[in-house]
Amino acid sequence: MKATQRDFANLAPRAAQTMRVFFLCGTDDASVQDAAFRIASLLPDAGERVELTGAELKRDPVRLGDEARSTSLFGDTRHIWVRCSGDEVYDAVENLIGGDVAPCPVIIQAANASDKARTAKLLEKREDALVAMFYPPDLASVTASVRQMADAAGAPMDRELAQRIAAAVGSIPVWQRPKLPNWRSIWMPRPSGRARPRWRPLRRWEPKPKRMALPHW
Repeated sequence: MKATQRDFANLAPRAAQTMRVFFLCGTDDASVQDAAFRIASLLPDAGERVELTGAELKRDPVRLGDEARSTSLFGDTRHIWVRCSGDEVYDAVENLIGGDVAPCPVIIQAANASDKARTAKLLEKREDALVAMFYPPDLASVTASVRQMADAAGAPMDRELAQRIAAAVGSIPVWQRPKLPNWRSIWMPRPSGRARPRWRPLRRWEPKPKRMALPHW
C-alpha cells in the first residue's frame, strides 16, 4: 500500500493495526522520523524495540528475517526499527517478505530514498506493507502545528503570531516538542500586580582559602 504525505495521518492508525512492514522515506528527515514514531506509538502491542542499521543488514541480509520471527528473551512481543539509507535493505526486505511465518512489525526509516526506490517498489503493492514519502512541510502546515501546540499548552495564539514563529523555526516534528520552551511563559500575559522576576547573573565560584592552624607551643 502506498500513502502520500497528506493522507498518512488518516491511514496510520489502520495501517499500524493490520500491516507488518512500514517503509518511510522522503527528503525531509524530520517528517520521516516523526512518522516512524507515530507508527511505533500506534502499534497495538509494540513490546521490545530492536534497532538495526542499514549497514548491518547489508552485510547480513538474513538477519532481518531472523530477528522479525524470533521471540524476545522475556517472552514479550517486539518490533524492529531500521535506520538505513537508500536501498541498503533491499535484500533484507526481500528475504523478510519471502518467509512463510508472519514477522513482527518492522519500521524502516530510509534516508535519501524515495517512493521510486527498489525497496519501495517491492513493498507498495503488498497488503501487509505501507510505503509513505514525505517532503518538507510548507509554511501553512507548520503554522497549524504551532497553533495546535499552543492550544494544547493552554496559550492560544492568533494566526499572525503563529506564522511568525513557524517562519522562524521551520519544521517542528513531534520528537522535538519536549525540547520546546513553555508557551505559557512566553505568550501568556502576567497577572496584574505580580512583579516581574529579576534574574541575577551567575558569579564565578571561587573556593575560599583554607586557614592554617598555628601550632601551640
